[in-house]
Amino acid sequence: MPLFKGHVLSFDLMPLFKGHITENASSCKCPYSFKGTHCEKYDVCVGNPCGENGKCIEVNGLRKCECNPGYYGTICQNQEDTCGFHTHNETGIIEYSRSTRFVELRDSVCQWTIQLFDTRKIIEFRFENFSIPKLYSLTSKGCRFGFANLTIHDGPTADRPLIGGFCHGDNNVPDTNVPFYTSGNAAKLLFYIRLHSGSTYLKMSWKAVEPRCGGRITQTSGTITYFDVHDDDICAWYISVPPQYHIEITLKSAKMASGTAVNCSVNSLELFDHQSAANRTRLIEICENQPKPLIFRTTVPYATIYFKTNRKIMENDVPILDCKRDSSDPWCGVGFVLSYKILECKCFFWVNF
Repeated sequence: MPLFKGHVLSFDLMPLFKGHITENASSCKCPYSFKGTHCEKYDVCVGNPCGENGKCIEVNGLRKCECNPGYYGTICQNQEDTCGFHTHNETGIIEYSRSTRFVELRDSVCQWTIQLFDTRKIIEFRFENFSIPKLYSLTSKGCRFGFANLTIHDGPTADRPLIGGFCHGDNNVPDTNVPFYTSGNAAKLLFYIRLHSGSTYLKMSWKAVEPRCGGRITQTSGTITYFDVHDDDICAWYISVPPQYHIEITLKSAKMASGTAVNCSVNSLELFDHQSAANRTRLIEICENQPKPLIFRTTVPYATIYFKTNRKIMENDVPILDCKRDSSDPWCGVGFVLSYKILECKCFFWVNF
């Protein structure tokens, strides 16, 4: 039986893969980075890869770092900032403020977890302020590599679907005028800051709301139909598909209470080429009847559909809508039907050698 290094013990027919027999011939002394009875295993935790901020363990042959409190990252290289919380409150404010006179290079993160006790409710978020020093917008190249970015997940942990990613830049700054929603009773927010300079300020509000319409959709095709209009509706549907695709949306029909008159204050249907609603990514806003099909295509694997109605603008004393008794009410039959499907993204990338 071949030997890589060392000798076969007289009482054991297993080969000694690496190392040598100890003086008492009862065990193997393994070289650096190997372990096991016969030095047959590679030590994935060799060299203390987690450093002083965590403990290295082996899981299914792979290295994993269990970080000490206050640290995170694949090798526990990041330190949490003194911020963040876990709450069950139905209303509240998320706020981060930091000022420094000097440029400070240090990875830090704030984590907020909101999990409502009432599982029947969802969470409505609204940005109040989001400002990052000018240096960030000049040197950052997208949220992934930016010096500061905020990610919001649709659930209590960071492995849940992404609601949105926001950072400083023309295409990634959140719209303070438009709320956005979770699909369930929980959300996870992480604010990563890699460079501290000048003043950084984030302020968001949240409140629990009763869901009547909307939701988060991950199927690669489907149909959205909505005709259950109430006095004051804000419905949001978020579509996300695998990253190699973009989305084709066909608006089959839309009926508005304003009829053929354009009145976006009373009713509107908006389609956005993004994972959240923002003025800069709006594909179209429809505020009147649309009897003929319209087709739109996104440039990203996301789409957001907003449907808003407000009966109180048209009528001061809003009666209860009863279309079975009086179908002539202009609000009867208000709604839309659209379908969507995926298209393969024919993307081209420049490669510099």
